[in-house]
Amino acid sequence: MKKFNFFPLLLSTLFIVIGFSVNAQTYVPAPKALSLVEAELIILEKSQPTVLMSSSAAQTSLDASYIHSLKMAAGNEMIEPLKLGNPVATVLANQFAKMNAINDANFITATAEVEVFYRTLLKLK
Repeated sequence: MKKFNFFPLLLSTLFIVIGFSVNAQTYVPAPKALSLVEAELIILEKSQPTVLMSSSAAQTSLDASYIHSLKMAAGNEMIEPLKLGNPVATVLANQFAKMNAINDANFITATAEVEVFYRTLLKLK
């Protein structure tokens, strides 16, 4: 009976390793991520959202403009760490940890959308 005391520890370790490998997201390498972010910033600069002046459309276009500016800001801040060769997952985590530190409901909602945008852009396909 004493020989099987290690079995729960072994089983727990196995589940931990499997859990980490299943939940781990893989991203493109840093040089590729840098070129993707720079290309996306060029596209974002060319496609400035327009603000319409009708009541419901004005709120929607202001939200779009706000999200657009957050995408530009986040992308510009990620350029330097990616140039230094930092891992993409670390760059994303640091960038959105800084952005999530602000406690404003509209900002948090917009930041979540920007985070999904960049995580999708940089995910290894």
